[in-house]
Amino acid sequence: TTLFRSHVIGKVQSNKSRLVAQHAHWLHTLDSLKLAQRLSTQRPTHLDDLNVLIEINITGESSRHGITPNELWSLAQAVMALPRLRLRGLMCVASATEDETVLDNQFSQMSDLLKQLCTYVPYADTLSMGMSADMAVAIAHGATIVRIGSAIFGTRPAIQAA
Repeated sequence: TTLFRSHVIGKVQSNKSRLVAQHAHWLHTLDSLKLAQRLSTQRPTHLDDLNVLIEINITGESSRHGITPNELWSLAQAVMALPRLRLRGLMCVASATEDETVLDNQFSQMSDLLKQLCTYVPYADTLSMGMSADMAVAIAHGATIVRIGSAIFGTRPAIQAA
């Protein structure tokens, strides 16, 4: 087995799917059947199945990626039918807010969605949600992966206009 596991987080464009399929161990941002089909076809047979998380747009904001909670079941069924992919759970990016009620609501909904998914996919054990600012709330709702880059490296400097 490999000592290091590579996780891809971020929107994957169609022309980049082959790189993900050939090199990654995990994709956190699966958001379409088209991408799932490409990854399944492009995944080399000598590699283990690609672990995938379906990205849920839990905020409902049009500027966010991911599918709606109502679209989860049809995409999950389609992904489970594809070879070379292993549906491991769900991922979301919550609202950029300090309002714990809003965060609590969104993370609670994600936790409920994972529990429902587990009735169909017993090995779905991963909930990727929460960042440095909201990780305590995310963990309280069952997050198994949190993204804490700014807690480790600090905040990104503002981009200066040219």
